[in-house]
Amino acid sequence: MSPFVQSLVVAFIVAACAWTAFARYAPRTAWRLQAALSFAFERPGRPRWSKRIGAWLRPAVPAVTGCGSGASSACSACGSCAPAPAAETRDPLDLQLLP
Repeated sequence: MSPFVQSLVVAFIVAACAWTAFARYAPRTAWRLQAALSFAFERPGRPRWSKRIGAWLRPAVPAVTGCGSGASSACSACGSCAPAPAAETRDPLDLQLLP
């Protein structure tokens, strides 16, 4: 393998690892950068190959969680917007509930 091709392969691997680390420690910024790059490829009037690359680069929409998001698992997670549902308790002397 020629030194030029070998350098390109190494540069690609280093860039991929750097992007993975960046996305892990700055996910919001990485998502925004990926979305902006995808949008640049998908602009109206671009060729079909460019739009395909943009669709491939398009990041997944993050799941919305937290108070006020409407997600059923997120409601009452912090305990500030609504009381948490009461936990089911059983009487240790109740023989009907024992297995």
